[in-house]
Amino acid sequence: MKTQNTAALTLACLGLAGSFGCQATPRSTALPTASHFRPSAVETSERSAVARKKKEAAPVRSEDPAQIELASAETPAAESKGGAPGPTPAVKQAAEGAEVPKEPKGSEPLVEVLSLPDLERFALEHNPAIRQAAAAVSKAVGFREQVGRYPNPMGGYNGTQLADQGTDQHVGFIEQEIVLGGKLKRNRLVLEQEVQAQLWQVEMTRLRVLTDIRVRFYETLAAQQRLNLAVDFEGVTRKGVDAAQKRLDALEGSRPELLQAKIQQSEVELVRQKAEIAFRAAWNSLFATVGMPCLNDGALAGSLEMPTEPRDWEELYAQLIEVSPEVRMACSRVARAQANLDRQQVQPIPNLSVMVAGGYDNGTGSNMVNTQVGLPIPIFNRNDGNTSAAWAEYCRATQEMQRIKLDLRTRLLQAGREYDSAAVQVDRYQSEIVPNAREALDLSEQAYRAGEFEFLQVLIVRRTYFDSSILLIDARTGFAQANALVDGLLLSDGLSQSTDTDVDDGLRGQTLGGQ
Repeated sequence: MKTQNTAALTLACLGLAGSFGCQATPRSTALPTASHFRPSAVETSERSAVARKKKEAAPVRSEDPAQIELASAETPAAESKGGAPGPTPAVKQAAEGAEVPKEPKGSEPLVEVLSLPDLERFALEHNPAIRQAAAAVSKAVGFREQVGRYPNPMGGYNGTQLADQGTDQHVGFIEQEIVLGGKLKRNRLVLEQEVQAQLWQVEMTRLRVLTDIRVRFYETLAAQQRLNLAVDFEGVTRKGVDAAQKRLDALEGSRPELLQAKIQQSEVELVRQKAEIAFRAAWNSLFATVGMPCLNDGALAGSLEMPTEPRDWEELYAQLIEVSPEVRMACSRVARAQANLDRQQVQPIPNLSVMVAGGYDNGTGSNMVNTQVGLPIPIFNRNDGNTSAAWAEYCRATQEMQRIKLDLRTRLLQAGREYDSAAVQVDRYQSEIVPNAREALDLSEQAYRAGEFEFLQVLIVRRTYFDSSILLIDARTGFAQANALVDGLLLSDGLSQSTDTDVDDGLRGQTLGGQ
């Protein structure tokens, strides 16, 4: 490879400048405590009041799916006797991905919640992987300072003919090794590139942690919405069982209707129990990623609803190559290998050793001054082996950079496939499946009140609407996580061990004793 090409590549690979120190242990941040998430009667009544106000303020349109309510599960001729209720406003909000209404001013909050920015701030302060990467930077900075240090001078005393009275000589001397060829300066250039690589490692770790926090946040938020949906629908099924029992007691229903209602209630109870377990596990996993112990359960504030805009993956790949810290770190490794190659090529230039001595000769009664200059003659060792190894390392570093670029393309294609697939699912569920399920629920209730539908058919339609709402939450979760991975430059696994620096102060030892 030509020198011009390597020099140009070295200039192109110069990355972030500056230094980075290991931060002190951050101050402890108190986390908001939270009670169990299951909503109380007060919360349910407040949600209902908010929903009623919205309904009264909005124009009444029977064809609007948002206005659909479940009718009672009694006979068409006795609608005023009570029956199974429909989905509460909280059910519809969970199905649509809406945020939980805030508490009115002046009231005590039922559950303190955490937002995504809160968790990101906690993670950046407490995640051990970020501290580990910062410590590696400080380590590289220390080696960079050490390899450029000039050797200390050596002073001493020499006495001769001490047993011969009157002829003894006493001399004091000082010796200094003068480093030639700019080896110490080149040592610092090599370690400077290693510092840059470790700085990019810190940025990589930071992005990994943030991506993991966002992925875990959306996973936990989805588990929370599923739990909300299951809790609310469990109340619907419970009242449905009561209505079926009243119909049976009034000789207007049948036992299969009651049994089917109980089966649906048991199934929804099982879904709610699994949702509670999933939420607890997701919450613990979220705090493990943050880097703090999970003290107790809580709740999250946020929404899974995002615009499903298409992306140009080729254009995104071109931008990724420019800004990815993985590529920038590999570029710094190439620059370090180039600097080390230049350093090894000047190693055969010998250092100069200079000594100056002054003393007194008692035999002649006169002062004396001596000087000595010497240097190794590079005949047998011209550092050919180290130069060859440095060239091989440079070739390896350039190929590693190409490998990383290809790996990024492969990972981006996989992330793009997940992103596009999730976007299609979200669009289909939002625009067709859930609205159709909601409309089918409304029409089935109208048909039931007109005596055209059986109670069992209403139960089936209710369950279809519930399942569709759950699947919409799943689709939104997959899209939000795929979007977080793309926005995080395809970096994840924030608790993985960061790459430690593989250099030390060996270049200084080679400079002073490698003759």
